[in-house]
Amino acid sequence: MIKSINTDIEGELTIEKIKTLYDACMECIFDAIDKLDDRIAA
Repeated sequence: MIKSINTDIEGELTIEKIKTLYDACMECIFDAIDKLDDRIAA
């Protein structure tokens, strides 16, 4: 399974999609933390 992902073009695209999703997820988490901090500070 891992070998096919490493050698497959579609596999590489899938890895890029996962990285993009991960980055978006992290931004979402940081945004939520900022909102939480605002509520605590208020």
